[in-house]
Parts: sequence; C-alpha cells; structure tokens
Amino acid sequence: MCPILISNYTGGIGGGGYYTYFGGGGGGAAGALGNGGVGGNTIAWVGICLTPGGDGGVSGGLPGGNGGKGAGFTDAFCNVSDPAAPGLDFGGGGGGGNGNGGLPANGAPGFCKIKWCAVDVSTTLNDVTITANAIDASYQWIDCETGETIAGATTQTFTPDTTGSYAVIITDAFCADTSACVDVEIEIINIYEQTIKQIKVSPNPFTSHITVNGLNEINCTYSLINNMGQVIWSDNNLNHDFTSLPAGMYILKINNTNFEVNHMIVKQ
Repeated sequence: MCPILISNYTGGIGGGGYYTYFGGGGGGAAGALGNGGVGGNTIAWVGICLTPGGDGGVSGGLPGGNGGKGAGFTDAFCNVSDPAAPGLDFGGGGGGGNGNGGLPANGAPGFCKIKWCAVDVSTTLNDVTITANAIDASYQWIDCETGETIAGATTQTFTPDTTGSYAVIITDAFCADTSACVDVEIEIINIYEQTIKQIKVSPNPFTSHITVNGLNEINCTYSLINNMGQVIWSDNNLNHDFTSLPAGMYILKINNTNFEVNHMIVKQ
C-alpha cells in the first residue's frame, strides 16, 4: 500500500495587538489548497476602547480553519471586555488576550490526513475471461508483455483475442494500483477438425435414408463412394431413398469450398 500525502502549506501569522489592551487575531490554518491568512491587527489607541480586537486570519482552504478574533472592549472606558474567540477547526490560531482580564483563546487542534492505497487488485480467470474483483472503480487493461494499455479495454471484465499475459489498472476514489499479470491461452481450433468433431452420421448401418447432424454449413455436396473408389451417387440434398442400394461398405463424402469430410457407413 502507498500513502497519499497532502501538500504542506504554512499557517498564517497572528495579528498584532496594541499595548496591552487589544489582542490581535489568530492566524488562519494552512489548508490543502494554500497557506493560512494573517490574523488582523487591532486598531491603534486613540483614547477610547470601542474595539473588539483583531479579526482572525482566514484558512488556506479546506480542511484548514480560520483564526480566532482577538480580545477587546465594548465600552469607551475599557471596562467591559469582549472575549477572544478560539481558532476554528484544523489548526486555526486562537485570538490574543487583553490587559483587562480578557484571556487569549486557544488555537484549534491541527490536522493530519494520511490515506492508504488499499484498492482490491485481485482478479478471477474463468476460461479466457479475466474479471477484476474490485467494484465501484474504473479499469484499464494492459498487455504485460509490452506494458501498453489496450484501447477500449476499460470494463470490469476482459476477454483477450490472443494468447498473452494481461493485467488491469484499478482506480478508485483514493488511489490507483495494478493487478498481477494473468496468463491467458487462446485455443485456436482448425475449422476442419472442428467440423469432423461436430458431424454425426446416422443411422449407421442404414437401410434406406441417411441423416447428417451437427453440420451448419450450406451449399454442401454429398457423395457415396463404393469400395472400388467409384462415385455411385452425388447430390446437394441427402433426402434420398437408398433402399435399392446394394449392401456393403461405402464412404459418404461431404464437402464444400471450406472443407471435406469422409465418413465410412454400412448399407444393410
């Protein structure tokens, strides 16, 4: 797993007070987007006390907090103290105190954010299809032999066209990671061999009619060849009555432009 670190920014400088009467505002906390703002200064002494203290600095963006307001007075004779405000969440500075009993306020606790990349990178192979087990994520399949991404292969499942080794880059809301490579072997079956396995001739032995099952091809030619190699019958339709055919062993040849299959059959 890999930690994701948040960029470090600087908290704002606390605002300046004036003599012992007016507290400066606390500095704003650093955020993930920028530095904290400087706390506000109090106004200069002009013989009256009507000032609540310096304003707090603003945060540097979430999750930073603003600084607290400094302590001041709300009357003209510096008797009624306006308390300092604490800093807001994630490290905002507290407001400063004043000299008439207005205590400084505490800054807010700092903020430390650490995320760990824990995306599920396991996969399942079923026949020649690989499935990423992670959900609620995005996917990009890659060719492990070249290291290149496979164009358009961005779904949770992937069925390759060729034998090879493949992996998937999985990205969730927090991070991205890559699965282990999975070896996939694509079996290429020769059309001729596949046709031989599929074709079933029945009944065998036969008496009058012959049926061929498992043949999806069209435009086929059927021929009967005797034991002397002579073609005694040929047609593109097997719907024929062979009752008068002499008993014996024959070759039923089935062919078209793609293949040729020979089956030995017996006439009773």
